[in-house]
Amino acid sequence: MRPVFGFLVAPPLGVLVPFVVLAGLRSANQEVFSPVALIYLATAVSVAYASALIFGVPMFLLLRRLRWLGFWHVLAGSALCAIPFAIFEFQQTRMIYAPSEVSTHWFASALAISLLAGAIFWLVAVRPPNEP
Repeated sequence: MRPVFGFLVAPPLGVLVPFVVLAGLRSANQEVFSPVALIYLATAVSVAYASALIFGVPMFLLLRRLRWLGFWHVLAGSALCAIPFAIFEFQQTRMIYAPSEVSTHWFASALAISLLAGAIFWLVAVRPPNEP
C-alpha cells in the first residue's frame, strides 16, 4: 500500500516544491500565481503523473525484483525515468525556437524534478519504518 501512496504523492510534490520555493524567491511586485503560471503548473503535474505511470511503475517493479531499493538506487531509477521526457521536450522546443535559443535547461529541470520526486517516493514508500 505504501508504494501506491508514494506514486500518488511524489509526482505532484516533485513539481510543487520547486514552484513554491521559486515563488518565494520572486520579488513582491511580480505576479507569481498568474493564470499562465498555473496552467504551466497543471501541465507539469500532469506530465509528472504520466511519466511516473509510464516509466516509474515499471522501473520500481524492476528495482524491487532486483532488491535494489536503496536511496541511491531509487534516485538513479528516477533520473532514468526523466530522460525520455527531457529528450522529447528538447526536440519539441528545438522545432519551435531557433537552435541558438534552445538550452539544456529542459534536461536540468526534468532531472531535478525527477530526482526530487524520487527522493520523496523513497521517503514515503520504500524507506524502512525504523530508519531515521
